[in-house]
Amino acid sequence: MEIDAGSKRALWSGVIQFGLVVLPENLVSATEEHQVRLREIPAADSDRVQNCS
Repeated sequence: MEIDAGSKRALWSGVIQFGLVVLPENLVSATEEHQVRLREIPAADSDRVQNCS
């Protein structure tokens, strides 16, 4: 089931600015639950850390 973000009420509205670039943003609540995969990359060699689960 897809819900258009424009039809939901925003929890936060604002702008993100990088120098002369301004990006308007709206934060809405999630409509589905998803697992987030984070990848660790050490600065020393820029290779992914392998975690054994």
